[in-house]
Amino acid sequence: MILSEEDFISLGFKRIQAKTLHYIFNHKESKSFEIELKQRLRQPEVSNAISYLLKNKFIEIKEVDHSGTGRPAIIYILAKGAVDKLYDICKDKVNNISNENKKMKKILIELGGFDKNVGSNNR
Repeated sequence: MILSEEDFISLGFKRIQAKTLHYIFNHKESKSFEIELKQRLRQPEVSNAISYLLKNKFIEIKEVDHSGTGRPAIIYILAKGAVDKLYDICKDKVNNISNENKKMKKILIELGGFDKNVGSNNR
């Protein structure tokens, strides 16, 4: 399954969130600094995006066995159920577009400029 950054933006994510989720989605797991380097983002941008994605359960933290000194490495992975959540978001957007389309067609019919059999403008 291949999704672009633009696909994530279309689903309602902000640009930095989309870039971050896109990277994790396609690489299965990632460290924060890898996202910064590969996506050409600044640390605070990635940190904010990671916070949002964790809070909304699109990603999870993978436990890493750290038996040395220094800061432990934090690895981010796609959350269980994230694909289902993305599917549901997409499905809702499709339904909303369909409903809006129906509303617009009704308005056009009321205005007398839409042939519902052909689906084109009569004027």
